[in-house]
Amino acid sequence: MRSSSHLFTLFLLTALIFGRGGESSATDRAGDEALIKKLSETIRANPRDAVSYNNRCVAYVSVGLYDRAIADCTKALEINPNYAEAYNNRGNAYNAKGLYDQAITDLSQAIEIDPKLAVAYNNRGNAYTAQGLYTPAIDDFNSAIENDPKYAVAYYNRGSAYLQKKRYGLAVADFTKAIELNPKYVHAYTMRGNAYNAQGLYNDAVSDFTKVVEMDPKRVAAYNDRAKTYIIQRLYGQAVLDYTRIIEINPAEAINYFNRGVVYAAQGLYTLAIADYTKAIEINPAYSEAYYGRAIACDRSGLTGEAITSYKKFIQNASRQYYPNVKWAMKRLKDMDQNYISKNTIHTVDTVKSQ
Repeated sequence: MRSSSHLFTLFLLTALIFGRGGESSATDRAGDEALIKKLSETIRANPRDAVSYNNRCVAYVSVGLYDRAIADCTKALEINPNYAEAYNNRGNAYNAKGLYDQAITDLSQAIEIDPKLAVAYNNRGNAYTAQGLYTPAIDDFNSAIENDPKYAVAYYNRGSAYLQKKRYGLAVADFTKAIELNPKYVHAYTMRGNAYNAQGLYNDAVSDFTKVVEMDPKRVAAYNDRAKTYIIQRLYGQAVLDYTRIIEINPAEAINYFNRGVVYAAQGLYTLAIADYTKAIEINPAYSEAYYGRAIACDRSGLTGEAITSYKKFIQNASRQYYPNVKWAMKRLKDMDQNYISKNTIHTVDTVKSQ
């Protein structure tokens, strides 16, 4: 029983970290690319147009071309050294590249030029957050909100910082304010759901994740978040429904079958669990956790030969982080292998004797 609990904990932790996806759409990217083309034409006609360089910088950030964005804002600042928005946007590009010190330098310069530029405080707060410096980040988000009380993103970011500091009540309040300002703020519902989960308010968390899937029925992350919450509540049937929906949306991802297999195994539905682990392995033949799950499920189903094969595959493919599980699997395999060989040898001898 102890081994089953240990296995379920391992798998649950693995299941919790997957299922996240990108947020930008193909339509958004097409619009940004069209804007870049138009701004490039404007710049060719007027190479001293600092505003167009700045605006193209923003568009480049949107499509992930951060070096080009930095070059454009640098050009804008050569033309106009007091251009606060260009410092802000170059700082935002540095943020996106993970160059947080450079980002903070630029964003501080933007604030020095324009102390009421709320977006610069917000972006500098993001740079601090990325470095785990939540107290100065919150100070910056406070300043952003003071300068723009209807800045939904700043409330969201401050809520995220509070969540990291485990100040869950304050986090919920900020996410709620962000939603009040923007009722379609999907991320705010998601993060408020996470804050509710952290407080053990699982029904409230489920309500928020449900709101997300109502707004975006193909958002895999929201189904995954809701499934995790159902698992905590031991509502395994509902978790299975969510993982099944994820599989319908994205049938090519091994983790989706693995996660559903975990939930089937938690209910003792080993035949269904084995089928899902096997599908995960078909998609990813080196999926060590799926071999381990299948080994346990086969073991508990009395499928000794299949269990032995899967334990061996797990041991072959497991990374260093699963050393305790490898050690346990090797012990279990040793016990099983001896018994299996002994039983099959006796069976063979008996068969020969009966002939």
